[in-house]
Amino acid sequence: MNNQINTKELINFLLSQQEEKTVDIDIAYKMFLNHITIHNRPGTLSAYKCVLKPILNYLKTIKVETTCQITTEVINNYVLFRKNKIQPGTINKEIKYLEIMLRHLIKNDYIDKINFKFQPLKSIKKQIPKIEDESISKILNYFETSNVLPKNKLMFLLILTTGIRTNELCHIKNSNIDLENGIIHLDFTKNGEPRNIYIIDSLKALVAQVMNKTNYLFVDDHNEQMTQNTVRQFFKRLKKSCNIDVLSPHKLRHYYATSIYNKSLDIYLVKDLLGHKSIQMTQIYLDINHKDNQLKNSIYSPLNDFRPTDQ
Repeated sequence: MNNQINTKELINFLLSQQEEKTVDIDIAYKMFLNHITIHNRPGTLSAYKCVLKPILNYLKTIKVETTCQITTEVINNYVLFRKNKIQPGTINKEIKYLEIMLRHLIKNDYIDKINFKFQPLKSIKKQIPKIEDESISKILNYFETSNVLPKNKLMFLLILTTGIRTNELCHIKNSNIDLENGIIHLDFTKNGEPRNIYIIDSLKALVAQVMNKTNYLFVDDHNEQMTQNTVRQFFKRLKKSCNIDVLSPHKLRHYYATSIYNKSLDIYLVKDLLGHKSIQMTQIYLDINHKDNQLKNSIYSPLNDFRPTDQ
C-alpha cells in the first residue's frame, strides 16, 4: 500500500475545504459605484447604473442575494428572460458590466472568483439611420433665412466640422479658444485625454461673436453652462423646422466621420479627429462609400505601374 502523499492532491483538497468568499450583491454594487464615482466621470457612473439595473433587479427577483450564487445557470436563465425583449448586444453589455463589477471585488480581495461562464451572443448588425447630404443643405439654407441664435448655429456647425461630442461641446471654455490659430483645446473629453479640435476659417467670425466673459462658450439665458439636454432639444426643433427624418448630435458626429474618411481614406486621421482610442471604435462610425473605394482601388492598383507603355 502506497502511503505517499501527493502534494498537488493535498493542496486541492485543502482548497476545496475552504469556505468561498462572498459578498451581499447590494453591498457589492454600492462598493463598485463608490469606486466608479472616485475614478471616473459622472457620465460613466450613469452608464454603469443604467446598464446594471435590469440584471441586478432580476437577481433580486429570483432571490439571488450573494455574489457566489451568481452561477452559469442563473446567467443562462437571465439570457432567456431578456432574449425576446432586447437586442443580443444589450444582453452582452449587461453581463459584461456585471463581470467588471465582480472583477473589481476580486481585485480588492472581497471575493475569490466569478462562478459563471458566459459566451457572448451573436450581435445583430443593424443599419443605423444616417443623415443625408440633402438634410445638411436644408439646415444651412434654414440658417440663412431664419432667425436662429448665433450660439445655436455654432453648436450645429462645430459638430458638423469637428465631430465633437455633445458633452465636450458643453464644456468648451472661452479661455481655451485660440482664434488666431483656429484651435480649441478640449480639457474635458470622454476618455479623459485632452485634445484639440480645429476651427475652419469660415467659422471664426461666428465663434468670436458667441464668445463671452463667462467660463464656458455655450451658456443658457442665465449665463449658466449649457446642458447636453439643451443641445438635444435644439436639434429636435431643428429637425422639425427643416422637416428632416434623421438628425441628432451623435448622428451628425457620424456624418462628419464618414465625410472626412470618404474624402481622405485615412482612418487614422478620422480616429485622431474624433478622439477615439481604437481604430475598431472609429470603424463603427463610418458609413463607407464602397463604390468610391472600388473606383479608387482601380485607379491606385499596383498593377497599373506595370502596364506596357505605348510604342
